[in-house]
Amino acid sequence: MMKVIIEGTIPSTTANRKNVRNPKTGAMMNIRSAECRSYEKDFQEQALDIMNDNPHFKDYYNRKDRVDTTLVVYDKERRKDIDSYPKTVYDNCQKAGFIVNDNRIDDMRIVRRIDKTKPRAEIFFRKLVEGYVSQTQIIVCSNCGSIISRLTHQVGMFDIWDCSWSCPVCCKMWLSSDGWEEIGHLLIPYREEFYKK
Repeated sequence: MMKVIIEGTIPSTTANRKNVRNPKTGAMMNIRSAECRSYEKDFQEQALDIMNDNPHFKDYYNRKDRVDTTLVVYDKERRKDIDSYPKTVYDNCQKAGFIVNDNRIDDMRIVRRIDKTKPRAEIFFRKLVEGYVSQTQIIVCSNCGSIISRLTHQVGMFDIWDCSWSCPVCCKMWLSSDGWEEIGHLLIPYREEFYKK
């Protein structure tokens, strides 16, 4: 899983574009607002620092990967519609290189929280795992790091849609409805319980 935190207030959808008249031709033009341009500049500057600190982020996804994301927005107030955040955030994520193309996002959750002192966006990315997982050999608990299950023979696969697993160490139960990420030969379940609060 990849986590990115970008500080700043996300501009509303209505603030992203403005209709203005071209002084030379008199035709109407649709241009990005100063608020949007300022947010994009701040976003890319922070993204560059994040990429420099985490160089493995650049190779985390390829063009064929399907992506599962959770966007947690901490805003100063509730005036904006919750669906006004993703377009701005994910367009900037693509430009920054966190994802190859935002059209690879197949599963998206949006959560809003209020923080008047430190507005920010926390973005979680995971590679979306299909129902039958043929490459992985071990399921590892993301809660405590213990091995939950292991394939005992070469030929076989995990079916994450029809089963549930209980961690033998921390006793956490993982369900097919949880998020799953395939990393090499490891299959790791995640449950972002914060967004259910």
